[in-house]
Amino acid sequence: MILRTTPWITEEAILIIESFLTHNENIIVLEFGSGGSTVWSAEKNVNIVSVEHDERWFDLIYYTLEKGGLLEKINYIFHPMPYYNVCSNFKDDSFDIIIVDGRNRKGCILSAMSKSKSGGLLILNNSERPYYKEILPLLSEWNLIITE
Repeated sequence: MILRTTPWITEEAILIIESFLTHNENIIVLEFGSGGSTVWSAEKNVNIVSVEHDERWFDLIYYTLEKGGLLEKINYIFHPMPYYNVCSNFKDDSFDIIIVDGRNRKGCILSAMSKSKSGGLLILNNSERPYYKEILPLLSEWNLIITE
């Protein structure tokens, strides 16, 4: 299987992340749901904690990272559902970017919100899907940028 090595998010969202990376140093990323964004982030030399619940997918991404010499740049965690429980291992205000692109996005956001640094980014992939609309009110006090 050939894996796309760029995030499966909008081009506008990628540009927002790239701008953030350009204007900030020592970026720490928390990612729920691994894949192309995991490889892409590791190639950008950011510190990334990526959490995956699907063991087969975890193994594929692990192999891809290992083959690309990127495994040492990432804290790649296999954690069965509910994998957002991994947030209890991190202090509040720990992450500059949080990417939510996996299962139970509402649970991931609720668990990870306090882990975001002030001024950080929270990327909710596929927020346009009807069943994710219920998540947006949880972010009512955040500055939102919605890309399409």
